[in-house]
Amino acid sequence: MISSEAAVNVLLVRRDEFLGFLARRVPDRSLAEDLLQSALATAVTQVQTVEDPEKLVPWFYRVLRNAVIDEARRRGTQERAAEAYALEPAEAAPDTNTCPCVMHAKARLKPSYAAALDGVVVGEQSLAGFAEAEGISTTNAGVRAHRAREALREEVERTCGTCAQGGGCFDCQCEH
Repeated sequence: MISSEAAVNVLLVRRDEFLGFLARRVPDRSLAEDLLQSALATAVTQVQTVEDPEKLVPWFYRVLRNAVIDEARRRGTQERAAEAYALEPAEAAPDTNTCPCVMHAKARLKPSYAAALDGVVVGEQSLAGFAEAEGISTTNAGVRAHRAREALREEVERTCGTCAQGGGCFDCQCEH
């Protein structure tokens, strides 16, 4: 068995080699650096599982490959979530045929939510376009649009009560 200190020294000598391995597999160098640091931290805590010193480097490459796979899964999950939010139907989105109560409810939302509704839902701006205009990530824009829809729906239901139940306030009988 190899000591943790000796193992880390062996790995640090090959740091540039490992960084090159990661840099070829991830979108940018800073991400490769982060993954390498994380893998080295794993090595410090898990190196005792490597019984043969000759297997240390192949074991570490396996740690690096797993880190790349995990990162790809994380990115894929975030991208799928953003796409799902972008495709979500705008149930409570105001349009020209919508009850005035919806417009009043929208005016009571947080400004960032109102902007998301105006840009993505009413203005039919792409999620990426809205994100760029607001200076936020596409994922954040998707989350904001989703939360804005939910906040609007809740505000309309709170204000209008039963006439807003069931996904619409199109035949409004309230006085708001």
